[in-house]
Parts: sequence; C-alpha cells; structure tokens
Amino acid sequence: MPQDAPRRRGRPPNPHRRAEVVHAAARAFHRHGFAGTSMKEVAASLGITASALYRHSAGKMDLLDAALETGLADVEAALGPPETPLAPTLRALARSGLRRADFWTLIRRDVRHLGSERQRVVRLRMREVVDGVGIRLRRERPGLGESELALLTRASLATLSVPSQFGRRGVAGPVECLLADRALAVAMLPIEAAPEPFPLRVATPFDPDASARERLMSCSARLFAHSGFSSVSLAEIGAAAGIAGPGVYRHFAGKTDLLVGVLRRASEWVALDLEAALALDDPLAALHRMVHDHVEIAVRNWELFRVFQIESRELPPADRAWILRSHRTFTDSLVAQLRAARPELDEHAARVAGLAAIAIVNDLAGSPRLRAESSFPPRLAATVLGCLGVPTAGPLNHGAR
Repeated sequence: MPQDAPRRRGRPPNPHRRAEVVHAAARAFHRHGFAGTSMKEVAASLGITASALYRHSAGKMDLLDAALETGLADVEAALGPPETPLAPTLRALARSGLRRADFWTLIRRDVRHLGSERQRVVRLRMREVVDGVGIRLRRERPGLGESELALLTRASLATLSVPSQFGRRGVAGPVECLLADRALAVAMLPIEAAPEPFPLRVATPFDPDASARERLMSCSARLFAHSGFSSVSLAEIGAAAGIAGPGVYRHFAGKTDLLVGVLRRASEWVALDLEAALALDDPLAALHRMVHDHVEIAVRNWELFRVFQIESRELPPADRAWILRSHRTFTDSLVAQLRAARPELDEHAARVAGLAAIAIVNDLAGSPRLRAESSFPPRLAATVLGCLGVPTAGPLNHGAR
C-alpha cells in the first residue's frame, strides 16, 4: 500500500480538523445558544454531513465542553505568569476576547448545560483567572479593601467581554487598544467614600398582586432565570403562580408567549427610564439618570435582567427583532449623550466606552456576593460612570414613581 494512501479504517483523529469542528460549534453556540443549535447546523457550517461530524465529536455536549476548554486555555495563556504587570495582562486578555469572542458568552450562559462536576471545574478555573487579575491589581493598588478589589477586578474584566456580548457592530478602529484602555481605566478608578444608597422606587416591572397575568409573568421571570427557559414547564409556572395548568392558557398561548410578555415588559420599562433621562437638558445629567436607572433595574430585578440576557434567543424572530431594536436604541442614546458630554471622544471610542459600561452592569448585577452589600448599587453606578469617563457626582432626581 503506498505511503500516502488514505487510511479508511482505524485512521487516527485529525487534530486540525477537530479544532475546526470545535471552533465552528463555538460560533454556533455563541450565536444561537446551546439549546438552539443542532449537530446538523454545525455540520452544515463546515460543509459536511452530520454523520461525518460524529467522526470528530461524540456529540453536542462534547463540542460544548471542548469549546469551553479551548476558550479557557486561551484565556489562561493570555493571563500569563503571576509576575506580569496589570496593563499588559489586560491587553493580552483583550486580544483573547477578540480572538475568542464566543468564550465570554459561553462561560456565562451555556456552562450550565455541562454535568455538575465539569461545571465545578470550569468555574473554578475561571475563578482562578479572575483571582489572577485581582493579584495584579492588588500589587498596583495595595490600599484597596476586599470588596473594592472584587468589584474593580470584575468590572475591569467585564469590559473585555464587549466583543462577546455585542459583537463589533458599529465599532471599528483599534478595538483591542480601546478595550484594554477602558479595562485599565476601570481598574484604576478612585475609591470614594461609600455613596448614599439608592432611594427605593414604588413600582417594579411586575405587580403580582394586581392580576393573575402579572403573577404569571413575575413567576416566569424567576423560574426562567434560575432554571432556563427550556427546562421550565408551563405546569411549573402555573403551580408557582397558584394557577391550575389549563388556567394559564386564559392569559398566555404558551410558554413562548409568556417569555415574549416578560421581555417586552422589561424593554418597555427600560424605554420609560430612557425617555425620562432624555427629557433632561444637560447631557451629563441624562447620563447619570440613564446609568442609575439601568443599575437599579439590573440589581433590584436581576432575575428579569438575566432572562433578558440569556433567553432572548428563544423568542420568535419578530419579537426578538423588536427587543434588539429597543436595546440598540438605549445603546445609541447612551453613546450620543456621552459624545455630547465628552466632545473630545470620537464615535469609536465613545461606542466602546458605552458598550463597556453596559457590559459591566450585565456582568456584575448577577453576582450574589456583590448584591449582598447594601452599598453595591451606588458603587456599581459610580464604576459605570467612571468607565464612561464622566464625573460620578451629578444632578439627579430619582423621585418615586
């Protein structure tokens, strides 16, 4: 048999092809979510059949595990040895975030699909990455307290997830430098005296006491946030709301209809806040209002916020498009107000700063450890404003609604 003849039986696996398969799966999971991606779709993106795909993978879970493993390896390599200073570490992590834009979303959204032991290992390794950045920040700023160190470390890393959370839509130029600069600026923000706690609002997105429909949406948001849309049944939602199974259909056509109702309500709530902020004449005051309102809804209604981040891919196309337009309106308004408040910024720098600020809220609001501190909402707002490069003190009027 000639030396270069193909070996049809017992061929050793091709590592290069395996890497291509894992990369294609990671992109698909990032775009459609683990539950929304099929092996057939991954195979089609590679121009092969599903049966051919199984020569390189044991299945979808194997591909998710491999995508997380290669992403972790990339981030760990970017972290480098412990003696590396903070600035080059953040630059290397920014480069990794652009190279593996899928990873930061997979680690936040799809790691839950792994088995419990594998989840534990992946989360532990990611915790070591966060701690590694914290060690470097501690060397730079030995006077930081533990809570300040935790907040600034997490916020700094969150800025680097912009390509994963938002892609590069509308962002051009030296993105790696812009992200690394924002991450370093956040890490070096001054720690001021503990801010005053936010005043409580009298209204929330849902009023469970008002009607059965409101109660169903409130319970759905909680269950979707904790267990995931695909893992929750209508019967479980009805039971949580105290409504017998068939009774749910008097208010919603099905589980997807409930998700649409929950996320449209969230978007409407954000839109109302935005309208109130943009009614202010001063761009700096508008920025303060936008940031504080966004932080408040994210922290005080973090379950709803998590559903918005994690489950919006489960929406029907028309509803998802509506939700995305609403989100882009908020983002574009934030960037416009930032450019008005800081005219020295060009469009690209302002957009990266604005997206980084939103990424910080998205990431940190979900932390039970940080939310347990009463000073967390105002500290988070100050951190976000610092990311935008505007003064943290400003004219605000958070009247009750």
